[in-house]
Amino acid sequence: FKPTQRRVPRDGCFPLSYTLDSVGPLASSVACCAVYDAILSAEGPAAAARPPQPLPADRMQLLVPQGYLLEGLDAATAAAFERTLMLLRNAGATVVLRDAPCLTTANNLYAGGGFSAPEAFHLHRSILEKHRDKYDPRVADRIAAGRGFPADDYIQLGLDRAQAISGAEELMRGFDAMLYPTCPIIAPTLEEASGEGYVGINLTLLRNTGLANMLDGCAVSLPCQVEGQAPVGLTVAGMGGRDAHILAVAMGVEAVLAEAGA
Repeated sequence: FKPTQRRVPRDGCFPLSYTLDSVGPLASSVACCAVYDAILSAEGPAAAARPPQPLPADRMQLLVPQGYLLEGLDAATAAAFERTLMLLRNAGATVVLRDAPCLTTANNLYAGGGFSAPEAFHLHRSILEKHRDKYDPRVADRIAAGRGFPADDYIQLGLDRAQAISGAEELMRGFDAMLYPTCPIIAPTLEEASGEGYVGINLTLLRNTGLANMLDGCAVSLPCQVEGQAPVGLTVAGMGGRDAHILAVAMGVEAVLAEAGA
């Protein structure tokens, strides 16, 4: 579960991007994520932490944004995602497909390194100068790329992000959550991810997951593959501050998938 950034303190965490980093739990169920999140966010006594009530499928209004989030899906991911949408419709959920150019605009803010490049370089610059040999070469190259990021571009990036968030909020009006594959492809083999193929595969795997960070939103990734097949993630996402509702939606989706044997 990726929470709204401001809800969970980041004290003591080693940052990558001051703007985009958030702290969330990994767990075996949405209910466990919800309880863990309540404790991390210190919104009440830890002993009183409880998951929300699942939102029934027949009360769900779900958006499937058309555009880059669905481009380049491999066969396993596409099949698992389409099967999930079918299961949700059969359970009574309203699933709406809608063009979402504002989300493409948000994703484009990662071009040139986005916030991470200059912020990571700021954090690592003194260490990188003295101990670059101790970094993974690929990581060192990506961090060093932030050295020349212009200050005016960085300021503009923040302004553009605010506009992207506003556009996404308008897109989401009337919907409980948006759904999309967490990653466009299943996990690559070590051979596929080695050598010259690494950079392309790494960017592909990061593409969809970065949206909730750029929008300062919240999101749950649920396994949606048929049992025995390679893992495929389904993202259930919403705008910032809607964490409890997104967890309730995700619990309802999880129940639909569990009943179907996913």
